[in-house]
Amino acid sequence: MRREASHVAKVKCVGTSHDEFPDYGLESPTTLNGSPVTIHLQVDDADTWFDRAVSAGATVTMPLDDMFWGDRYSRLVDPCGHYWSIASQIGEVSREEMMQRAAAELAN
Repeated sequence: MRREASHVAKVKCVGTSHDEFPDYGLESPTTLNGSPVTIHLQVDDADTWFDRAVSAGATVTMPLDDMFWGDRYSRLVDPCGHYWSIASQIGEVSREEMMQRAAAELAN
């Protein structure tokens, strides 16, 4: 059985000049030319969350698609430069089947 915790986060980003406090060492990923962090959201409906993120100004870096490991998955960057991934489980996949699917994906 899969256990998941639900968390809701509001991210307000008016522009990097409002999100940064350089005097305190707080700079946005845009200023730093990227971030080593991706915030992952495992949600009940990836399509709805994806559409909502794009409507809010996120840039798609990996389109929403069904993945070999059994999730519907995408990656985005918000207007502040933070990286996000959004996924929802669409099926149970055994380890053997996942390995076969991964091999087939890499062969293409």
